[in-house]
Amino acid sequence: MPAAPTSPWLAGCLASLDRPRGALFVVSEAAPSAPCVHVSVDPGAGFATRANRGLAAARSAGFGRALLLNDDTVTTSGAIEALDAAIDEPGVAAAGAVLVPWDGIGVQQAGIEVNPWTARGVGRTDDPGAATVERDAVSGAAIALDLCSWHELGGFDERFAFYFEDVDLCCRLRSRGARVVVVGAARIRHRGGGTQDGSTPDAARHLGRGHALLARKLGASRSGRVARVLCVGSLGAAWTVREVGLAGLPAFARGIAAGLRA
Repeated sequence: MPAAPTSPWLAGCLASLDRPRGALFVVSEAAPSAPCVHVSVDPGAGFATRANRGLAAARSAGFGRALLLNDDTVTTSGAIEALDAAIDEPGVAAAGAVLVPWDGIGVQQAGIEVNPWTARGVGRTDDPGAATVERDAVSGAAIALDLCSWHELGGFDERFAFYFEDVDLCCRLRSRGARVVVVGAARIRHRGGGTQDGSTPDAARHLGRGHALLARKLGASRSGRVARVLCVGSLGAAWTVREVGLAGLPAFARGIAAGLRA
């Protein structure tokens, strides 16, 4: 569990786990007061780095699978067991939960569709019911991973900071023939914005960097990559104006440039 040392939601997330199976690893600059295995990380480390540190600690402790959770989540009854069962299915390397809003009503996200030509990721909000269904990608806010597959892949790409590292990981898993699924029977409440405030220029910078890097990594010819990056710039600029305002555009542009250099 990647967590900020002063997270106001960490205690609630830990309490919702209700005597979790295995061990609980919390990745943070400072050890939380709750009983757990603390994995230290440098201040300013991004989500991908924090996730890798925790997953590596779990693998070193002998675990073959792990559930990666944001600290602004709360698990519901049966969710962990359903995700665990999904990883047992043939070929499944990543199983995401259905994220529900904090009030528990509706669907916040049930996996992600990725357009390979534009690198656009669209969160699915249709409810899969109790079914387990294939997805292009699933959210890193609540994702169960086969640690052997994660390790063979080289883990999360730590050039990403707070956006698109989960999409990149899932795309790379699928390119190797692994299955990525969302588990309808696993419902996890997600506050959103606990890892990164999405209304700041810094969020726009991270968005630009992550999306530009993903656009590069998806392959295709040079002209195809250029077209994809142009599409990313257009989509991201529109998001920035809508969520942050015009003041966020310079930060977004810096992020795009950083993603192209990374």
